[in-house]
Amino acid sequence: MAVLDDVIEYKEDGTTKETDNQTQAVGSEFKAVTTIYNTTDPLEEGYTPHDYVRTVSYSANGINVDVVTLDGTIYNRQIIEFDETGRPLAEQDWDSLVLDAKVVPYGGSTYKQPSLSTSIDGYTTVSGLVKLVNSANPLVPGSVIATMPAELAPEAQEMFIVGSNIGPVRVDVKQDGTIQYNGTANVTQYIAFSGIRFVSPQD
Repeated sequence: MAVLDDVIEYKEDGTTKETDNQTQAVGSEFKAVTTIYNTTDPLEEGYTPHDYVRTVSYSANGINVDVVTLDGTIYNRQIIEFDETGRPLAEQDWDSLVLDAKVVPYGGSTYKQPSLSTSIDGYTTVSGLVKLVNSANPLVPGSVIATMPAELAPEAQEMFIVGSNIGPVRVDVKQDGTIQYNGTANVTQYIAFSGIRFVSPQD
């Protein structure tokens, strides 16, 4: 273990907070550990300030950021995952894509389940496969297939071509987060989300 010199960070209001910085090499993982004492900075809005430890771990698998109070309570945990080439992967968020009542996940282990992901470079990706609940109640032009959080929706409506049981079809992602089928014929069996990728608004 290599121990770095203690650091005093000067804040804009003139007060100081003392930190102990350490680096640890653990197997193939590299960790930078910072212990912050007696800080008046809240960890997140609404939390009571406490002494805490911030650990940043770097490895071939990705980057982990943990903020933990000295009693072991985790306040924040962020993970960036790398693929085999070292590129950052998006973190999957399975709960943010709401399917319309006409469709359900395709199911089984062969095809990817419908999902929504965001990446650190600002891109939002929708992927997976859904099937119609009832072929007698198909997707017709203008049908909503699913809805994503509006804050992730594109700033202007975008059009994509995806696969379906009738071949390539048009799907639009609107500014309110709805994913709308806009093909020229009815989809009666299944439709894919794979191929939908766009830049979400940045704060």
